[in-house]
Amino acid sequence: MPSISNARINSYNMLIDGTDVGIVKTGSQITINQSTVQLSDVDQYFGTVAETQVGWAVNAQVTLYEVNYSTLMSLIASGKVNNVVSGTSTAYDFDTVPVNLVTNAAEVIFRPTDAASGDFSNDVVFWKANVSVTLQLMGDRTKYQEIPVSITAYPDTSRARSGYPYSATYARIGSYAITATDPSYIGIVPGRTSYAPYMHLPAATLDAGAVQQFEAFGAWVTNTSTTAAINDATDINATDTAVVYDTKSAATDFTGKYIKIDSEVLYVSADSGGTGTSGTLTCTRAACYSTGASHLDNATVTLLETPIIYRITNAVEWASSVTADATVGNSNTTGNKGKCTHVSSGSTNITAAASDGTPTSKNLVLTCS
Repeated sequence: MPSISNARINSYNMLIDGTDVGIVKTGSQITINQSTVQLSDVDQYFGTVAETQVGWAVNAQVTLYEVNYSTLMSLIASGKVNNVVSGTSTAYDFDTVPVNLVTNAAEVIFRPTDAASGDFSNDVVFWKANVSVTLQLMGDRTKYQEIPVSITAYPDTSRARSGYPYSATYARIGSYAITATDPSYIGIVPGRTSYAPYMHLPAATLDAGAVQQFEAFGAWVTNTSTTAAINDATDINATDTAVVYDTKSAATDFTGKYIKIDSEVLYVSADSGGTGTSGTLTCTRAACYSTGASHLDNATVTLLETPIIYRITNAVEWASSVTADATVGNSNTTGNKGKCTHVSSGSTNITAAASDGTPTSKNLVLTCS
């Protein structure tokens, strides 16, 4: 008999405006599709076809099991069904009156049935969704035994990203409870991938007539409760790679982990003390796009959670300090952000900053030949 390994079948509960309406049939599809459009003014002679990403089409087709009338009508059909009440009896009239589906849209969440209380990390969330149903009355008239459900998501303009006035999010995969925060540090790199330990590009050269695309990455770092202290009477300067420590608060080997001293992040390639309370750390300085600095004896060494690193090129504000030598794109036009263009011989500082200016990357010194 053939065997299947590493197989997992998830079952989801469907929640509408916070109320659990039932279990979704295994195999139901949730589709989030990135669509593109081909530009018409292309040069077909040379075979060039330009494409522009134009946004998302977000919808779902699911089937619910064993859904009660009351749950269905009060939540799924809200705004499209009238409640009729007489004494202690209730009924539902299906209406022909047009309704604004965006106004009547509900928040729909698919949550794994095995998720622990308060664990939203594997949710699929539609902020504003129109839910359409097909009723199938079978057997037990107190319940719908199977309910095919179609969900169309609308953009929620209250969730527009800062700096993008016409954008808004349709959906989220992951915790609906988290809120957006600026990264701890921002770095500029020459390619679309940044490699550990995540170093900022300090300088580059731009030839006459050239255009160079740079990318911005953000690093989000979070402290743990494990600490130590620098044990060096002469302190350490901004380039020392050996950090002597003592009073480590937990039996944790720092090898392969990130630490923070004052506002600098360091990557630890070796911890001679292992799980002991003292030793020497061999470090890469200015990791996670932070700035190398001097640190005093007894300064706190804090162990960090694994940093979160994301490319944020299109979400930051780019600037060139000397636009007469080189400019850097900062408009929302596709492919414009981070694009540096040579203007004349000289030098300029390229920076990338969060929308409120904090944090701002270190300078990328761009020499224009």
